[in-house]
Amino acid sequence: MVKSNSTNPETLRKRVYRKNLQNAKVTTEAAIHREKLNRKARRAKLKQQTPITDAASTASKLPTMATTPLSVQPINTPAIQTTTPLSVQPVNTPAIQTGPPTFEQQREYLQLYIDYSERSQQTASETIAEKLLKSKEQTDKELMRNKEQTDKELVRNKEQTDDKITRKILESQEESKGSVAAAVNAVLTGTPIPIRCPQAMGPATQLFQDPDPTTFMLGNGTAPPSPQVKGFGLPKTTSKYGTPTVPGSKGAAFGAASGGGGGG
Repeated sequence: MVKSNSTNPETLRKRVYRKNLQNAKVTTEAAIHREKLNRKARRAKLKQQTPITDAASTASKLPTMATTPLSVQPINTPAIQTTTPLSVQPVNTPAIQTGPPTFEQQREYLQLYIDYSERSQQTASETIAEKLLKSKEQTDKELMRNKEQTDKELVRNKEQTDDKITRKILESQEESKGSVAAAVNAVLTGTPIPIRCPQAMGPATQLFQDPDPTTFMLGNGTAPPSPQVKGFGLPKTTSKYGTPTVPGSKGAAFGAASGGGGGG
């Protein structure tokens, strides 16, 4: 029969149990056989050393006494020898037991099996505890490493977002400065400034499409129906860029305010 090299714990446990059972059985049988040989040897030695006497006949020949006379006491009766003589030492070849195991053998086998089971369970529990502890330590390390990585990502994203916001603010400030500078330059040089009308007034158009500041256009980009209506409905009496000489304080004030820059 070929022996299996399996590492299955159940197979190993059964194999160890069978081995221990066989060893215990052999040891028990050897002890029983040795005890039988010792008893046989002791009986043989007692037969050789003890004289055969008839106690009844001996007692009938002696006078009757209240106590047993000393002459009747056996003299050559050796004490029972507890050790086996060297000449009858048994060979370590146990006899084959044909009957079922005795109660003592069964109890011994059961105790061996219980001890082995307890040791196996303790070893398995210790192994599982070690594995769980290692797994917990590994998980804690992974969680700590992931947390550090996440913190770094959050800090880097916040820095990038702050940089973008700062850059947008600076660009807006630059655009605002450019727009203000362009408006100031347009006012100083007399360049018309494009003004976008609100959506409610129609399409977005320029109110001042003509270089003449006194020309007023409607919100939809069309001129008033009357050609006389210019500069809030007052007639224009001077040149294109001159100051209009319109009677009335209201028209004169508007002409001076609107055309003075061009004339100057």
